[in-house]
Amino acid sequence: MILTKHGKAVGSIRGVAAEKVDVNPGRNGGTDNGKGKGLYKRGNTWWLRYAGPDGRIRFESSRSSSFKIAEALLIQRKKEVLEGKDPLPVKGIATTSFQELAEYYLS
Repeated sequence: MILTKHGKAVGSIRGVAAEKVDVNPGRNGGTDNGKGKGLYKRGNTWWLRYAGPDGRIRFESSRSSSFKIAEALLIQRKKEVLEGKDPLPVKGIATTSFQELAEYYLS
């Protein structure tokens, strides 16, 4: 048996051709129902999975039960990343010292 880089087993055993078998089935048992990469369903909601501009994997809810809406949002997010934009900028929390909080609380 020969493993390809995509986790598929192909090859032959004693001259008999082996069919493609998913060696790494993942969470959904190797079936993606013909859906695109980067989309998965949790409950009734489609979720997106894509790499951000910094290369880190991001997860985002499409807030929709429609596959087409989720797919369009994923395409939009990937396009923004390719353009160098940050689709979902990280929200920073202002740094506040203990002294400032104590003064605020006591006033």
